[in-house]
Amino acid sequence: PGTLHFRPSGGDTMIQTKSPWARAALHLGQDMDLIQAVVMAKSENTFFPSEPCFFHWAVEEKPDYIVFGFTVTHMAMVISEALQIPIVGFF
Repeated sequence: PGTLHFRPSGGDTMIQTKSPWARAALHLGQDMDLIQAVVMAKSENTFFPSEPCFFHWAVEEKPDYIVFGFTVTHMAMVISEALQIPIVGFF
């Protein structure tokens, strides 16, 4: 009771964020809404293939609720609806 479990979900975020293009986008995106929007869309696109892994762990662990970050909101909502598990997000 009262425990958070972190489970592997695949991917390698560090490789994607260390490229010269990614660093430039992250730097310029601090001041430009358009770049922020493109980066956020790309991050959601990048995380979507991990949905089966997220779903697997939700079925396996049967949590009381799912805690998620803003880049995986759509996946948390799908899993929540399919498995009837409440979600708690932070942005």
